[in-house]
Amino acid sequence: MIDRDIHGRTCFHSHFGACPRLGDGPWIAHRGWIEALSLRPLSASLQSILAQTAVHHHGRQFSVGRLELQSSSSGIPFGGSLLQMRLSNSSLRCVYGYALGKAAQAMVCDWLVLDLNSRWAHNLSSQPSLKPLHAQGIETLLALGARMLCLTRTVVEARQFSTTLPGSLTLTGHPRFSPYLDMHQSLAKAQLVLWPMDSLQSPILRKQPFDILFLMNPTEIEKQQAEKWAESLNVKEVVSIANPDHMDPNAFLKFWTACGEPIILLRGETQWLKPTEGWFRDQGIEVCSHNDGVQLGLFQ
Repeated sequence: MIDRDIHGRTCFHSHFGACPRLGDGPWIAHRGWIEALSLRPLSASLQSILAQTAVHHHGRQFSVGRLELQSSSSGIPFGGSLLQMRLSNSSLRCVYGYALGKAAQAMVCDWLVLDLNSRWAHNLSSQPSLKPLHAQGIETLLALGARMLCLTRTVVEARQFSTTLPGSLTLTGHPRFSPYLDMHQSLAKAQLVLWPMDSLQSPILRKQPFDILFLMNPTEIEKQQAEKWAESLNVKEVVSIANPDHMDPNAFLKFWTACGEPIILLRGETQWLKPTEGWFRDQGIEVCSHNDGVQLGLFQ
């Protein structure tokens, strides 16, 4: 989302994640209105309104007021999008992105606006605080007979993690995740279980034995809670990992070059602004930062 999400405001939303009744892709509408639509069966008239509100087709230019807009994939599952903006009387192009996956489609621009947050910003560093767990590491653990549990915040992160897993692994997870992941095993038989962090205290989960607990991009509080839970169940090891599908420094530099080497504007969580800004400057990238979002008034 690039506009501040004020009640009753029409905003651009990069995506709404895994909502079965909402099409993948960017949205321009009131957030509450879209969420309400996602929770109820749609009549023919509402489907028509929905089709006019959602912007499903990447690469197709459209207009809102004096703005010429175009979207492309940000590489994030379930329709994550980048948005290119240009005033109709100007040649200056700005691209906004909430997070960048490895498959993000570059868009040529003069300014690239990145929203830094703990879920992916630490990847953009010469010495990232967390490292991703790749298929080779999983295969080694499987060979040792380890049973694994991975906690993520969202089904989007669970989907990203699942795409890196070896095909021989048996996988299952929380019912919230099952419609979006290829999971066929029962909880008792699966070698790896994907589970949301906010359901860690589930009594169903407490009945299962695990050797290793993976935490994807945890906050300090989430890490402390998970370590306490793991200790109570004799889990042998707790490991914090990065999202394996987010851009690493080398991938980002290639993406930035494909965008035409734009100036970068960073915004988002203060703790990530300085180190990330410093890394960009070390690469010779012109960069500035702002630690708070403002209502841009794009759709007034």
